[in-house]
Order: sequence, then structure tokens, then C-alpha cells
Amino acid sequence: MAKPWGNVFGAAAVVLLGILVFLVLKGWDGQTITLIAAALCLLGSRFADVITLKLSPTGIHAEMQRALDDAKATVSQLHILAEEQARLILQIVQGGGRWGGQSRAQNEALKRRMFDGLRRIGIEEDRLDRISEAEYPFIHFDYASDVTRGLAPSDEHQKKKWKEFFNADRRKGIGYEPSPSELEDFLNQIGLVTEDVKERLEDYRHYDAEKSHRRPDVWLSR
Repeated sequence: MAKPWGNVFGAAAVVLLGILVFLVLKGWDGQTITLIAAALCLLGSRFADVITLKLSPTGIHAEMQRALDDAKATVSQLHILAEEQARLILQIVQGGGRWGGQSRAQNEALKRRMFDGLRRIGIEEDRLDRISEAEYPFIHFDYASDVTRGLAPSDEHQKKKWKEFFNADRRKGIGYEPSPSELEDFLNQIGLVTEDVKERLEDYRHYDAEKSHRRPDVWLSR
């Protein structure tokens, strides 16, 4: 097959993969057939390198096996692309949520629909777990922020310590938030640990250690 046709099939595979991601996000039907079509297009883009039938029975068998192996590899490649796009979507969703985006409950519902779609096209659970890792830094940062949300230093001593602890040069954003222990020690020093703060610290400590929510309903409602 001429190379230009290979490029056409390759471009079609990319377009179909984009459609697949859209269908997954919307939770609409047609995901499996779109994946198959994308796989066939990707296979078509490499057709010239895949099948050259030989006249002998062993030659035909060998080439058919080669074609089958290549088709399996093609589907695996599409799975990898779908996983990478899912990671990117999670990062965008979690990143946008803290600047006036969707609520946490809406983000979780979107993730659930996306993962259900990925399961339908054959993505295994351990690979879904790896995709989830994309959102961990954002949620970790949110838990740290939740601990101090609503707290207000009242005297000059507290205000000075607060400013030092949360100095912009020190707390530059995601990845620079204090650990649960650091935050607890600081809040104890300035006398701002209430019963509610203790619960929020436990939520943060649990997520820091387990990468799961200690109180899912509370997390989603914040």
C-alpha cells in the first residue's frame, strides 16, 4: 500500500480515538465499535509492512500469525493512547476544579463515567489504578488546603507565624503543601486546633498514607 494511504489511515485512527474519548466522557454507546474502527485504521496504516502472503502453507500460516500479532499490538497501542488521554483529562479536571470549575461530586461522576467506558474497551483495573495516580497531587493539595479553610489568625503573633508558614516563596503551589504532621505541629503552636480541625487532619493523614478518602461523603460535599 502506498505511503500516502498509510498516512490517511493513521490520521483516521487519531480522529477515531478522539471520538472514542468523547464517547467515554459522555457515557454514550458506540465505544467498542469506535475502538475496533480505530484499530483497523491503525492496522491499515501499517498494512504494507504486515501482510505478504506466501504460496506455501507454512508461509501463509506464518504471515497470518504475524498479522494477528500485529493487530493485537495495535489494540494495545490504542489502549495506551486511551490511558494517556484519560490521565490528561483527570489532570485538567482536577486542575480546573480549584479555579471555579466543577464541584468535587461532578468531577467524581465524570471520572466514574470515564472509567466505566475504559473498562468497556478492555482496560484492566490495575491500569485504571495507574491512571488515577494523575489526580493524586491535586487531591493531596486540596486536603492540605481543607485543613486550614475557614481558620483566621486573631492576634499579631498568630498572624506573623501564619504569614511565615504560608510564605509564597515556600508554598509555591501543588507539591509544596505542608505534610499532615507539619500542618498539625504548626496549628498546635498557634492554638488553632479545634475538634473539626482534628477531623480534617485525620482525613488528610489518611489520604496521604492510603491515597483514598477516609470520609468520602464529607470530601465530596466540601
